[in-house]
Amino acid sequence: MSNAESDYMFLINDQKLKPEEARSILPNDCATEIMVTGFESDWKHFFELRCSPAAHPDIRVLANELKIKMNEANYKVGE
Repeated sequence: MSNAESDYMFLINDQKLKPEEARSILPNDCATEIMVTGFESDWKHFFELRCSPAAHPDIRVLANELKIKMNEANYKVGE
C-alpha cells in the first residue's frame, strides 16, 4: 500500500495527472471519500432502488447505513 500511495502521489505531483487519472494504479480495495448531493426526491428514489432486496448486497448495505444516518440528521428520506 505504501508503494501504491507513493506511485499515486508521484503521478499527481510530478506527472501532473488528475487524481481520477492516477487512481487506476491503486488496488480496488482502497478507501475513498465521495461527496454526493441531490434533491429530496432524488434521495428517496435512490433509497427505493438501492435498499431494495433486488439491489446488489454491497450497495444495499451502504444505502441502508446512509439512509439511517440521513434520517438521524433530520433529512427525512423515508423509513
